Amino acid sequence: MRGLKLIDRFKSAQVHAFNPTDTSGGKTPRGGTVRAKLEAQIIKSFVSNSKPNKAHNSVSVAETLLPYGLPATDLLEPRLEPHLKPVDLIGSLAELYRRIEGCPSPSKKSLLLVEQYSLMRGLADPKLLRRCLRAARLQAEDVHSKVVLSAWLRFERREDELVGVSAMDCGGHVLECPKAALVNGYDPNSTFKDCHCCCGPFEVLLRRLPNSLCRPKVMKFLCCSKTRGRFSILGSASFLLYCFLSQVAMGESMVSKMTVKLLKRLGECATENWQKALASHQLGCVLLERQEYNTAQRSFEAAVEAGHVYSMAGIARAKNKLGQQYSAYKLMCYVISEYKPAGWMHEERSLYNIGKEKDLDLSTATKMDPTLLFPYKYRAVAKMEEKQIRAAILEIDKIIGFKLSPDCLELRAWLFIALEDYGNAIRDIRVILTLEPNYMMFGEKVRGDYLIEVLSRLVQKWSQADCWMCLYEKWSSVDDVGSLAIIHQMLESDPANSVLQFRQSLLLLRLNCQKAAMRSLRLARNHSSSEHERLVYEGWILYDTGNREEALSRAEKSISIQRSFEAFFLKAYVLADTSLNPESSSSVIQLLEEALRCPSDGLRKGQALNNLGSIYVDCGNLDQAAGCYKNALDIKHTRAHQGLARVYHLRNQRKAAYDEMTQLIEKAQSKASAYEKRSEYCDDREVAKQDLDTATELDPLRTYPYRYRAAVSMDDQKENEAVEELTKALNFRPDLQMLHLRAAFYDSMGNTTSALRDCQAALCLDPNHTDTLDLYNRAHNSVIQN
Repeated sequence: MRGLKLIDRFKSAQVHAFNPTDTSGGKTPRGGTVRAKLEAQIIKSFVSNSKPNKAHNSVSVAETLLPYGLPATDLLEPRLEPHLKPVDLIGSLAELYRRIEGCPSPSKKSLLLVEQYSLMRGLADPKLLRRCLRAARLQAEDVHSKVVLSAWLRFERREDELVGVSAMDCGGHVLECPKAALVNGYDPNSTFKDCHCCCGPFEVLLRRLPNSLCRPKVMKFLCCSKTRGRFSILGSASFLLYCFLSQVAMGESMVSKMTVKLLKRLGECATENWQKALASHQLGCVLLERQEYNTAQRSFEAAVEAGHVYSMAGIARAKNKLGQQYSAYKLMCYVISEYKPAGWMHEERSLYNIGKEKDLDLSTATKMDPTLLFPYKYRAVAKMEEKQIRAAILEIDKIIGFKLSPDCLELRAWLFIALEDYGNAIRDIRVILTLEPNYMMFGEKVRGDYLIEVLSRLVQKWSQADCWMCLYEKWSSVDDVGSLAIIHQMLESDPANSVLQFRQSLLLLRLNCQKAAMRSLRLARNHSSSEHERLVYEGWILYDTGNREEALSRAEKSISIQRSFEAFFLKAYVLADTSLNPESSSSVIQLLEEALRCPSDGLRKGQALNNLGSIYVDCGNLDQAAGCYKNALDIKHTRAHQGLARVYHLRNQRKAAYDEMTQLIEKAQSKASAYEKRSEYCDDREVAKQDLDTATELDPLRTYPYRYRAAVSMDDQKENEAVEELTKALNFRPDLQMLHLRAAFYDSMGNTTSALRDCQAALCLDPNHTDTLDLYNRAHNSVIQN
């Protein structure tokens, strides 16, 4: 019934936000002529008068933005994800774990681990993806697979961004060593070995990606019929090669001929269904971007035939571009009715829906998956079109509050420009450039740094001292986004300041922006003014990539050269993370006390005092812990309220603990964790639930509230409600702890099949998780006995 009388109302085509077709006859948006002309228009319009009046300035800003394509609901559409996206990810992970565990052949297991990597790319967890590749490289037996996977590992690590490191360098990691890759056979102990080779000129093509793809001779070699014939005898190794090359190419350009050629080669090498689905879906995404809609539709249809349901969204997009909007709408209705409903399905159908039903689809999409960006963006732009700009900002704030995304920040910056709030607009653009330094604004037509330059002429100038004072204020108010913007501004006038780059990396890690954080850490290392400082930053890089022993060695070497706050702090942090027995706790305390005796600023000393307080709490020294937290609060380290609340709680002063967290909520810009923690100190279960509901509303990615609510339901013998609470979150975030808890619930309910499935999915995320392994073995033995 929903489709009746809708066909005549589907008129407009959907195009990308801020990306109207260029009909000027000039160069492409990335070319110099059009962009320079548009940038000149912005500068001329914004600064034509040294003191523009408000009315005139409002008109000039609007006129200036028109060439770039004003945000409009008719121009918005979500990004089609260019990776495998199963309808039932948990079931797919469980099934893959069973296949990996039951595979006797190392080479076949290696390919299964690459499938796991492809399946997990949608989770956007760099450490998880790297672990998959390391396991695949460890299991690989033939030379060709080893060479590809070692190069792939190194590409993911991007060590070539470090000053003085050759593209052929393996950094001492045997799994990434080009020389070790030339040794045939499977060595189960190679993951524990260090490489001491001096690499010679060794498959250089792969080690120098992505630059090598830009060479015509390389592309001719990779795509010619003679090479294809040679590679065909390699079997799965040739698929690995083109899978790796295609991923690199798509990262460089989604619309280049090179990317199309490599994806076609990938399809030719595909033998299993998941390989065919991946190759066809990715080719469809690229062809859709290239506006080759008929061929894109055929590629998506091939992916669907191989079992990839998500590619139906691609078919719908292609149909819509070809003027078949009602056909696209009917297709998405079919997907929703035939498969397990998911947020992306309703999001996709909203593109071809209208009126209240469109709003309903978007609302349902957000309810099912609050991490989807498009519904927030659409609602914000819709409010803007109704002249409700502040309401639009509040809407986009909802997603930015827990998921930093350049396109959402760009939209909010535009909204602030419309309000003539240029200070906040500049803040958002600075954060965008921190995440992606080369980001192009307004449909890739204006460089972000140019926009900052012209907008800065309309706001008050800040000295470096002003910036430091503002940074303390933002840090104290737990405003990580604002802090990032201040540091970006400070780096403009002092781009080689390694201390600022290090602070930037800490903020990015806190905001779960791991890739950008590692880039900042590398820059800090590259710009170090001394060897002892460089060793500290290298230590943090090693720690963040899981090499704790090497990180500890760097810290100790740095201390031997010069005693510094950061070197002692690094050593203490690594030791505390490794193990905390009474002996190591004493060592960590001594190291942090040594750090506090060294010169540093209040921002870092506050963090050290906070960490020292945590160690004292773990050791049961509550008086010393309270002293540390109070000293941290004296230098405005606001997060110390949380530690002090924990001390009060352990002293059975729950009211004091609750009040301490209330102070944090009142001071902090980012409040989700504070609401979550305050709930633990509330005697009233309903009030505690309200705090947890608020935490979930502010940040739906936090898992504790779901686990708590589920546990409460289980205690009340509401088993189905407990499972439903966890399922609600697992539908958009497969989390290890939630999977383990749901498996335990299923096991207690006698649903062994579901318990085994959740255990298998959890072990696919972390095969060494002890509690899940124990539960899995118990459930498995129970099945065998029955």
